[in-house]
Amino acid sequence: KYIIVDAAYCAASANCDEYISNLTVGNINNSSACTSGGYQKYTQFFTTVSPGTGYPVTVVNGHPYSSDQCRIWADWNHDLDFSDAGETITMSGSPGGGPYTGTITPPAGALTGLTRMRARIIYTGTIAACGSSTWGETEDYSLYVGTPGLWEGGVPGAETDWNTAGNWDNGIVPSASVNVVIPVGLEHYPE
Repeated sequence: KYIIVDAAYCAASANCDEYISNLTVGNINNSSACTSGGYQKYTQFFTTVSPGTGYPVTVVNGHPYSSDQCRIWADWNHDLDFSDAGETITMSGSPGGGPYTGTITPPAGALTGLTRMRARIIYTGTIAACGSSTWGETEDYSLYVGTPGLWEGGVPGAETDWNTAGNWDNGIVPSASVNVVIPVGLEHYPE
C-alpha cells in the first residue's frame, strides 16, 4: 500500500558488541543480529500510530553491560532530524543491560504519514541520535502517523465494512467519541 523513499538522515555508526537483538512496538517485532558498521535500516517495517495515544516499545540488548544506554527518537515534523522538542523517547532500564522499555506517544502536531523512528544502544557516554560511538548499534524503522476517524475503505473482502480496522487511516475503528471524516470521491463508502 505504500512506497517508501528514504530521506537523508544523519549517519550513526559503531562497532558492535552490545546490539539491538529485538525491537517491538505495535505490529513491529524484529529480531536481528549485530550489523557490520553498527547501523541497520529497517524502514520497510512500520506500525500505525495515532496522535495522543501511547504505544509501548521494548528494545532487547543482545550483549548487555551494566553501563549500556538505550534511547529512541521519532521525527514527528519530518524535518530530517531528531533534535526537536518531543522527538526523544527516554527508555527505562537505561543505563543498564535492559531490556529497555518506554512509551511512544505521537504529539497532537505530528505530521501524518511515514515518520522515521531511530533506536540506539551504546556503551557508556553521551547517547545521541547521530554520530559514531565506539560500541553499540543503531536501527531505523518507520511509524505511520494516521488520523483517527478518517475513512479510507477498500480492505479486500470488507471494502465497505465500518468495523474493519484496516478501512480507517489509523487502523482503529472509531469509538462513539471520535469525530469521523468520510472524504468525497472515494471508491468505497462505509455501510
